[in-house]
Amino acid sequence: QSALYIPQTPAQVLKWHLQVHGLPTNICEDEVEMYFESRKRSNGGELEDMEFNPSTGTALLRFVDQSVVDSVCSKEHTLKSVPLNVCHYQPPPVQDHSPSPSAGEANLFWIQVTGLLKSIDIPMLEMYFENKRRSGGQEGCVKRVKFGLSPGVAHIAFDDQGVADRVCSRQQCLLKQLLKVKRYVPEDETAMKKKVLVSGFNNKDDADMLE
Repeated sequence: QSALYIPQTPAQVLKWHLQVHGLPTNICEDEVEMYFESRKRSNGGELEDMEFNPSTGTALLRFVDQSVVDSVCSKEHTLKSVPLNVCHYQPPPVQDHSPSPSAGEANLFWIQVTGLLKSIDIPMLEMYFENKRRSGGQEGCVKRVKFGLSPGVAHIAFDDQGVADRVCSRQQCLLKQLLKVKRYVPEDETAMKKKVLVSGFNNKDDADMLE
């Protein structure tokens, strides 16, 4: 399986300074924030922003003073007797967990999901949309998951049209975030490569010259 990396814009790369993994399940957002704002306990400082995900035990941190980032990373961290993994933030790659292209892909039924939080990754999407109680999906029916180029967008392929339709007919909510879900028809990649965008025409006569 391969991971396709699409370069992020500078604004996206600099959004977060650190990522934290291994947070205990019995901790609240305020405790995490206070810990990393304590110079004495974490080598940190005032946080400008934080994204806390209790279900995965992770957090993304952005400090007001970026100079504290290296000192936080150099320290061993423990919260409620649980060791934490703290490292520099790395933007997630756009991954494709699909098998090699085959004739069977013509029988996939795609949906488009929008409104996803930044902390949601492909394994979480697979688990959610294969959980019949939560999403209306079905175990083993998700065959491909790809993040779109726009933030918060993913495309998911099912091998059963009925399951795809059922998922689209239900209200979807992941990590307390309402999602918009609709059927999606992927454009042929070969056809996309042959398209050329031409702009700057002033009137119809200019455009007619291309024909």
